[in-house]
Amino acid sequence: MRWLLVALLVACRTDPQLDPFARSLAEWEAGREALDAGEPGRAAEAFARARAADPSSTTLPLWEARARAAGGDLDGAVALLDELLRARPGVAEARYNRAAYLARQGRPEAGRDDLRLALAADVATPYAAAADPDFAPHRAGPVYAGLLPPTDVTGSVAGPDGPVFLGSVVEVKLNLEALARTPILLRRDGPDPGCLHLDRLLEDDLEHADVRLRQLTLRMTATAPCEVELGPFVAGAGGVEVELGRVKVQVEAPPGAAGRASVLPATLFVPSDHAPVGAEVRTVAVADGTLALGPLRRTLVADGRRPEWAVEWRVNGQTRATGGWWPGTVTVDADLSP
Repeated sequence: MRWLLVALLVACRTDPQLDPFARSLAEWEAGREALDAGEPGRAAEAFARARAADPSSTTLPLWEARARAAGGDLDGAVALLDELLRARPGVAEARYNRAAYLARQGRPEAGRDDLRLALAADVATPYAAAADPDFAPHRAGPVYAGLLPPTDVTGSVAGPDGPVFLGSVVEVKLNLEALARTPILLRRDGPDPGCLHLDRLLEDDLEHADVRLRQLTLRMTATAPCEVELGPFVAGAGGVEVELGRVKVQVEAPPGAAGRASVLPATLFVPSDHAPVGAEVRTVAVADGTLALGPLRRTLVADGRRPEWAVEWRVNGQTRATGGWWPGTVTVDADLSP
């Protein structure tokens, strides 16, 4: 971007008709430097001079409004965007910024329509806007209902359709939606069912812009006949907890069939929050035990034991890391076999 501006400046200096644009670019550069230096007042003055030299620009009013808002002149920032939007109502970024400045003034209702139109134009995702410091204090109230998610994470839970049989696989899926960089805490409330053993925790992610859709599959074995309700499952992010729901599980067995009691963990985790870097094996204490995630197609062993349950992280169906979880504190063997 910088080389392009320099080239334009050189071209402007050789053509008298382009002198105003040269002045505008020079003042814009000065405004950017002042803003980066933490001098919003000086930046606003430079952007105003740039705008005077190029009054047709739709970008320069945004920069000047940003500088005025950074300097505490929210009324001036809003007035600039009012003027811009009267002339060009389709500038969606101006609508987003005006909504943000109005929210910062404590008037979120005045900018609701602006925010709605900006989100419809994909200026930001609802989750990114919800994380914006201007909108965040108001997102759980009625003003942004239907526009912004009220919490950092939302989700649901789904269980098996109908009864399953002793010894068969039972899958419970937790579907989570949040910003890609949002750490999520998971747990299962309620009594232990005593009839399900967790074999694998699988996370498969889909990313869209800055939002990540995470599907966590608890792959379990039915170890004894039972009819239970699992949950509620709870997800926590940003200090707020959200109940995902409950699922019913019915395990059937022939008369007289022997089963075995098992323990289903109550504390869970999102594997991608603990992903390794490159080819290393990362070991962390999590969920009252030890999680190890490492390179693909490797068997992790800790203190000579295979993991209590396997862990896998995928993105768009492609495996990124595999490993396992052991109860308590263990040492993962450094010599890993393919």
